[in-house]
Amino acid sequence: MATIFLWLLFLFGMAFEVQAHRGARSFFPENTLQAFCKAADIGVRVLELDLVVSTDHEIVGSHDPWLSAPLCSDPQGHPFALDDRWHIIYNMCYEEIACFDCGRAGSSFFIGQSGFDRFSPYPRHQDDFLDGK
Repeated sequence: MATIFLWLLFLFGMAFEVQAHRGARSFFPENTLQAFCKAADIGVRVLELDLVVSTDHEIVGSHDPWLSAPLCSDPQGHPFALDDRWHIIYNMCYEEIACFDCGRAGSSFFIGQSGFDRFSPYPRHQDDFLDGK
C-alpha cells in the first residue's frame, strides 16, 4: 500500500513534507538539541517535539509526562524498570529532573545512535549547547 502511495506522489508530482518526530533519533537520543540539530543538518524542515512543564514552570522536552525507561536512569546511574512510571515530570522541580540521565544509554532501536550524558532540551542550557560549550 505504501509503495502505491509513493508511486502516485511521484507520478502526479505531489510533494510531501519530511518531519522529524523527536529529532533525528537514529543519530542521537530523542528530544535532545543534538537530535534536532542533526535533523536540520540532513535537510528536515519540520521538527516536532513534546513538552512537559515542571512544578517550578520550566519547560522540559519529553514524549511522555514521566521519565521513560529504557531511555532514562536515576541519578545514581541505575536504569529504570520498563514499567516504572513514578518519576512524573510535572510533579518534579527542574533541578530534580536535571539530575536524571536520559541520554547515555541511547536506544536499542537505533544501533548507530550516539549516547551522551544529557537529558532533554532545557531552555536554561540551550545557549550553552548552541555555543558549543
